[in-house]
Amino acid sequence: MTDKEVLNREYNILDKRADLSKSKVDTNGDKNYDNDAYTKYNWSLLVGINTFSAANQLTSIVKEMGIAKIIGKQAGGGMSAIMPLVLNDGTTITISGPNNAVFGEKNESIEGGITPDINLEYKDFYNDDAIDKALNEASKLSK
Repeated sequence: MTDKEVLNREYNILDKRADLSKSKVDTNGDKNYDNDAYTKYNWSLLVGINTFSAANQLTSIVKEMGIAKIIGKQAGGGMSAIMPLVLNDGTTITISGPNNAVFGEKNESIEGGITPDINLEYKDFYNDDAIDKALNEASKLSK
């Protein structure tokens, strides 16, 4: 989707520390992180209430970086790291950890989901004409 460094923002709610990591992707697997992404397309992402956790984080990254337009309904939200624990008796449990994915330089919470750039009703998620209309609208926003 992009040759830019992919941004990943996290905020630790316990120590109030914000972290930004950047990653490059070797799209064609030649071990060179060069200009080989699929940048010739106007990318769009279809999201809804079932877009949660890591998919919600992807949506926030795509929106912040401006590499795709978001179509659909409000994303489902969430994106806390998990923390596996082993209790004294050997029982293993997993709980939400203190690290949360966040949006933008102000480290805004994405817990409530990401708002789409273009609204598309759920009844139209499988309607090709409605999707084409939304994609055309997204294409105009990209210019």
